[in-house]
Order: sequence, then C-alpha cells, then structure tokens
Amino acid sequence: MRVMPISCGATRNGGAGMEAKAVAEEYCLGRDGTGCMCRRRFWRCCCEWWIVAAGNGLIYMNLAGVRAGMLTVEGLTVKAGDRIILEDISFTIGPGEVHILLGPNGSGKSTLLRAVMGMGDLEIVSGKIIFKGVDITRLSVDERARMGLGIAVQRSPALPEVRLGDLADLLAERYGTNWRSSSRALNCDYLLDRGLHENFSGGESKRAELLQLMIQNPQLVLVDEPESGVDLENIAVVGEALNSLLKGEKIKERAKSGLIITHTGYILNYVNADRGYVMINGRLVCEGNPRDLFEVIDKRGFEGCMECVTCKR
Repeated sequence: MRVMPISCGATRNGGAGMEAKAVAEEYCLGRDGTGCMCRRRFWRCCCEWWIVAAGNGLIYMNLAGVRAGMLTVEGLTVKAGDRIILEDISFTIGPGEVHILLGPNGSGKSTLLRAVMGMGDLEIVSGKIIFKGVDITRLSVDERARMGLGIAVQRSPALPEVRLGDLADLLAERYGTNWRSSSRALNCDYLLDRGLHENFSGGESKRAELLQLMIQNPQLVLVDEPESGVDLENIAVVGEALNSLLKGEKIKERAKSGLIITHTGYILNYVNADRGYVMINGRLVCEGNPRDLFEVIDKRGFEGCMECVTCKR
C-alpha cells in the first residue's frame, strides 16, 4: 500500500486515468472531493485529502486522521444479539504508543478488541474505527490483517489437525518473515510438531499465540490478557517477547502501537505503557497513567474509578 495525493480537477469517482494523473501532478483532492483550487503540493496543501492506492483500488483518507493517530475509535456502540455491549467508546492511540485497558470481568474489554479486529458476530450500531486515517469499520478480518492489524486472543480453540510449525511456515511465507529465532526466544520449538493448542498449558498457548503475532509483525498489536493462565516464569518470556515485538527494529523509539488488556498489571514490568483506560459496563469511565490507575484500583476497587474526579472522561 502506498499513499499519494490525487490531482486537482479529478473527482472521487474519476476515470481509469485518475491514478496516473495523481502520480504525475501530485495535487490534492480538496475538501469537497471536486479538486483543489490552491494548486499547492500535497505537503503544504490546506485541504488535507490523500488517497491510498491499495492493489487495484483507491481508498480516500483524511490527512488529519493520519497525523492524529495509528488507531482512532469514534463514538463506537456495539451489539451482540439484542444486547448493547459497548456504548459510545472513543479514544486515540498515537503512532508508537501502547495503551492499557482495565476493567472487571464482563465489562466489554475483549469485545472491544474483537470489534477493532472485525472478529465475531458483532453489530456496529454507530461510530467508526479508523486505522492510519482509513475507515475500517466495515472491513473484514483478513482485510484488516493485511493492512497491519494483529491480535492475540485470550483463549484460542484447539486445532489438533493443524501443526504449529506448519502454520508458522504458512504465515512466514505470507508475511515474508523468519520465525525460527522468535520460536527459540519464546521456547516454542518443542511445540512445533504438536496440534495447535491441543492440550497446551496456559503458558504454552500464550507463547504460541505470540509467535503467530510476531510472524505477522503487525503495526497495531492487540493483546487480550497476556498474563491469563500463565505462571510467573512464562509471564517473563511473554512480556519480553511482546516488548520486543512492539519495539521492532527501532532503538530510540517504539516502532509499533498496541492495545493490551490486563488484570494483574504484570505486563507493565516489561512494556512501558503510555495511557490506561478503565472500562465498566461497556463504557470507558476514566483514563490516566496506567500505574496510577492500578494504584487506585488496588486500594478502592473498580468502584473507585467511578468516583474519581481527576481522570473521569
């Protein structure tokens, strides 16, 4: 996928020559979609419209969205069956930022990650999910994965007929990555000939999920309770691997963004989170420094977040 401005004078429903004109002239689309009269180059233009050339298609996106964040969720309300699970959820994760999501069981945390990834039988009642400036609210799971989203779920189904090693090879071929060193770092080598998640312990399942995520190497990492069912020794392995994935190849700054659900907060010993949220009954009720939020929760429970006046949304 590559980003480029569209030529002035072209419309959003322009003909087959639109892409060629855009590459040749490099002028912006304009706010109303009919072409910009300012005739400025795209990096100085006031109109803030770019297009993304993805395969044979063209996707329009607002440059302001790209500047604002890696992931932006705007007024998201989600139903499962007849029940509203998430209500009016809004937040932004900037490039290179990692955010933590806290909340009691059944509050909707996992549903939020699945909604962002496009998984499950969920109905988006209202709101938008925007990834790098592109509205992905109605895109499928595989389309989102190809764009750079990846998820490690809390509980994975057992697939005895699928060997972990075979799946790793398929993913590596698809994403062009080498997974052997990641497998060794996660102590997964002895799992490669076993059926995926078949009689895996909690720690083994988490390490296998994280291995798949590291092979995919997504730009936005979604992780559901990496400490769940994992002993202290495996938490260290999972935490260090997750931190390595988020850092990527950059040294001075984080290369990827992340949204991590955690109950215990152990993951904060390995991943330096920038922001934390508390979700109760499908709503984000407060936000702030993750460690400060944990301190309040530890002393007063999640009810204390409902009463907080300094960080209430």
